[in-house]
Amino acid sequence: MTGYTDSAQATFPRVIGPDLTQAGAFDAFVAKVNPAGTALDWCGYIGGDMYDEGKGIAVDGNGDSYVVGVTYSRQPSFPTTPGSGATQNGDEDTFVTKVKADGTSFVYSGFVVGSDLDAGRAIALDAAGQAYIAGVSYSADFPVTGGPDGTPNGDSDAFIAVLNAAGTGLVYAGWIGGSGYDEAWGVAVDGTGNAYVVGETDSGEATFPAKTGPDTTFNSGSNDAFVTKIGMAPPPTEIDSFFLPKSVTASVNAARPAKSKLVATGFFDTGSKVVDLTHAATLEIGDIVIAVPGLTPDGKGKKFTYSAGGVTFLIVPNPNGSSRAKFRLIRTGDLTGHVALNGELRLRFTNDVVDGICRVQLGAGSFRLGSKRGALVAPNLFVVRARATLRGAGNDELSLIVGLATGGVTPGAAPEVAVSFGPVLSATITSGQFTNQGDVFTFKGNVGGVTGVVLDYAREQMSVTAKSADLGAFVEGPNPLTIVVGLGSDSRSVAVRAAKKGATLKY
Repeated sequence: MTGYTDSAQATFPRVIGPDLTQAGAFDAFVAKVNPAGTALDWCGYIGGDMYDEGKGIAVDGNGDSYVVGVTYSRQPSFPTTPGSGATQNGDEDTFVTKVKADGTSFVYSGFVVGSDLDAGRAIALDAAGQAYIAGVSYSADFPVTGGPDGTPNGDSDAFIAVLNAAGTGLVYAGWIGGSGYDEAWGVAVDGTGNAYVVGETDSGEATFPAKTGPDTTFNSGSNDAFVTKIGMAPPPTEIDSFFLPKSVTASVNAARPAKSKLVATGFFDTGSKVVDLTHAATLEIGDIVIAVPGLTPDGKGKKFTYSAGGVTFLIVPNPNGSSRAKFRLIRTGDLTGHVALNGELRLRFTNDVVDGICRVQLGAGSFRLGSKRGALVAPNLFVVRARATLRGAGNDELSLIVGLATGGVTPGAAPEVAVSFGPVLSATITSGQFTNQGDVFTFKGNVGGVTGVVLDYAREQMSVTAKSADLGAFVEGPNPLTIVVGLGSDSRSVAVRAAKKGATLKY
């Protein structure tokens, strides 16, 4: 629990910490009560030389506590920590403090402020330990960055700010409001990082950013409640390009180095831009850098090849218009000192339009998706296949194959998995909902329309199925379809172009 107190040390039940010393007339406090409710596990102050009040609290899976509140205390009396970028700027400021699970000390503590009054009211956490803070700000110079609205709309606006897991900076921050008074009182976050903010406003619909519902009309009361959902991040404006090698084999011939060979096959995401593969490019194999004057198309433009100096490189674009292309790379020649058998290998192709990259850990000279002999290192998560069959509301089907870099390690328990598909499907499968058999974790059931998830650490991929879902009406490319997959603290948002054939979208 958190709150505030003007009780002095002699009477307040402080025990262990995080701070046993009363610093001002009113201090915030944080306390943990034992499960039976019969005693305090720990209890202490958070405060400086003036008024401090704890307004909201959240607890992560390790038992660490996160407190948000307001303070009038001046530096250096308020307990800020190095690296928090903590500077007290206004008469009333928002503070955020993380307390160790045993209550003995602060992990981080600092301010989220502008030059006027700012008051944090509520806090929530995501799986990565990022803190989502909501409240009210009167500061025109509030530190907005990448948030839902970067422009102040009235004398006071509600705000949403996300603090990174280390407590050293903001992931994003922005306003929610209209021309009147707006204040946030609560915040929650789902498994894919979407934030949900609730509060009150006297701004009419002409200036308040009302959209979709549940009610977009101001009802002429002194204040109306509002609820707002903020997406984890705006959809990518460009699709990241990357290699997915299905296999990489390397043979180093010590007796005849010129006979050494590396062969890699897989697919190449060309990104969202129209790609002219005849442009000059650079090909990297380990630390071997090869200048490619351009790939040569065949007569029909279905294949693009480069062959010179012991290197043969082939790209076959997808004729259906999606961004997925096949590739094959052969390099014959001395690999001594350039490729380490049982070492990490980097493959990269760049031509100033696309930049495809991957890294694999070779095992006994080979990497093969579906084999423990090697392991994929990067990219961490990426779409291998996406297929949506649109039959109508409630009868749609979805299947995803997502690449999963493991580094060759299978965890002892499945991570929490959060899946989103465009704007209409969002589901979180907790670790306890998976069954385990060797390198494979499996979920079967129905959570938010997702009916199956398989984490296969041997094959280095995750599969997702959804049946009897409502996927809405998707439009085929060039508009990208955004897919978000989160695995524990690791998450990735990727946009793909999907080609439409009948009622099916395919990547």
